[in-house]
Amino acid sequence: MKVAATSREDVVRAKDESAKSRQKAAGGLATALSTDKRGRSYWSSIFQSNEVYHHLAMFKGEKESTQQGRELPLDRYKESRELVSKIPKLNVPPATLQIEVRPNMNYSDLPRIAGFKSTMTIANGLSAPKVITAKGTDGRPYKQLVSNEIGS
Repeated sequence: MKVAATSREDVVRAKDESAKSRQKAAGGLATALSTDKRGRSYWSSIFQSNEVYHHLAMFKGEKESTQQGRELPLDRYKESRELVSKIPKLNVPPATLQIEVRPNMNYSDLPRIAGFKSTMTIANGLSAPKVITAKGTDGRPYKQLVSNEIGS
C-alpha cells in the first residue's frame, strides 16, 4: 500500500538512481492499476486510503501531540477522525497484512479494516510517527506505524 506514498515522496527526495528507479516503477504501477478494468476499483480504494494515512502522517498538532509515548484519542484531531470515518468505508485490507500474489486474483477472503482502536500512540522519531491499531473484519488487531519519514 505504499505505492502512492513512495511515488509522492521519492519525487521530492530522490537523490540517487535507485530511489529514482523506485519512483518510476511505482508511477508505472499506479498508472497500470488505475487503467486496468479489473483493478481500477481496488486501486481507487487503496489510493484514497493512502491519502487519508498520508494526512495523518503529516499531522503535527500542539506540543502534546508530538510527545513520545503519549496516547491520544483518535476523535480529537481532524486527521485522525478522517481515518476512523473513511478507511472502513473503503473496504481495504490492513496495510500491514502480508498478501501473497494469487494466480487466480481472488482476494475476497482477506480481512478488511472494520474500525480502529480509539487511541493512537506517538512513537519515537523526528516526525512524531503515530502507532494506530486497525481492527480487522476477522476480529484481529493490526498495528500500523504512520510516519512521513521514508523507510519508516
